[in-house]
Amino acid sequence: MVVRQPLNLANITESSTQIVAQLGFLARKIYPNLPGLRISNIRNALPGRIHRFDCHALADYYGRTVFDLPIDRPMTPEQLAAIAASFAGLPRPSGVPTRHFGSGLSGAEIWRLPTAGGDFALKAWPNEFTTADRPEWIAQQLRATRASGSLLLPVPLATSDDVRRSCVLAYGRLWQCEPWLPGRSELATKTDAAILEVAFAALAELHAALRSGAERECRRNVSPAIAKRREVWNEAAGGGWDEVRRAIERTPDEGEHRAADQWSLAWRKLSSSVDAMLELCERGEFALQVVHGDLHAEHVLFDAGRVSGFIDFSAAAVDSRALDIARLLGSTAGDDAEFRRIALSAYREAAKSSSGLSVEEDVLVDVFDRSATLLAPYRWFRWIYVENQTFANAKLVASRRRRLMDRLRKMAETS
Repeated sequence: MVVRQPLNLANITESSTQIVAQLGFLARKIYPNLPGLRISNIRNALPGRIHRFDCHALADYYGRTVFDLPIDRPMTPEQLAAIAASFAGLPRPSGVPTRHFGSGLSGAEIWRLPTAGGDFALKAWPNEFTTADRPEWIAQQLRATRASGSLLLPVPLATSDDVRRSCVLAYGRLWQCEPWLPGRSELATKTDAAILEVAFAALAELHAALRSGAERECRRNVSPAIAKRREVWNEAAGGGWDEVRRAIERTPDEGEHRAADQWSLAWRKLSSSVDAMLELCERGEFALQVVHGDLHAEHVLFDAGRVSGFIDFSAAAVDSRALDIARLLGSTAGDDAEFRRIALSAYREAAKSSSGLSVEEDVLVDVFDRSATLLAPYRWFRWIYVENQTFANAKLVASRRRRLMDRLRKMAETS
């Protein structure tokens, strides 16, 4: 995550009059009847009313530059209510929003909002999303997919100002509002044959619905995820690990020192084979479609023994469905050969009516899984010790890192 210096309009000086005037001009142009936006009081009016702005117009007008009005203190119920009121079709709120520290690590902040029509999630995207292009693209795919399948999906509501859009800008963040899906992430705490069969059959259904609903995104091309893995491999091999290792050595945590030693050993044993796998796949063309992109066990919800929905599509992308299969396999079945066979058989059986897994997709599942097992721990080390990133759900981060390092140890021992 890139740490950027925010543009805090509360600190705008007289020398910035031109910027303030442009913001005021643009605000009046978009919302001519919006009160309190005279240039003379723009500093006070803007932070409280920016949630009414058209984030696309703001970004386009300024060539997609950053507009950060940081959330530097806890959001009040009144502020959250004002943001919620910007969405069309939201039932009357029936309680106070509560901050939710859930299963995701995307950096989004989520509040659970009770309403007369059930609970909704008020979601603030991470600071690096400075325009609405990507969140709006994801919302479009989810809307199209909902019409093509029976699974429950967190489809964002449209905004009151433009039913074609789902994002509003408030306090320097892009916000969306979506239904709170029922169920619990049982896969995160329990793995057995029955639950794996249900989960992977539902994943095949999700992929079929994504393919049908977003047919225009389907194509044959190189896999973007394979290209990203190659970038990470090259970074680690080109001095990135040396930099990370030096940063880890400055921490007094002996456990992290041992984990770094373990990764160094695994890199020496596995890097050449992972390199060969990536080289085999990076020039090939594969069937691509919209996929979840980061499908961990925590993102699959269960209710009464069935999958009730999939959540956290923040990493949705056009890529091979093998990416989702590999990620879910790695976070559930792990290295258990029998569990992996059951999960893949359930997916293949459920996908027969649309399109079963091809030989090339079978290969990609293995490439994605093995490359992630080697490279993901390196990325975690880098995020924490070089980029100094922090994560709200420290317990989930620790759990994920332990699981990765355990799998990496086993993979190195059997190679």
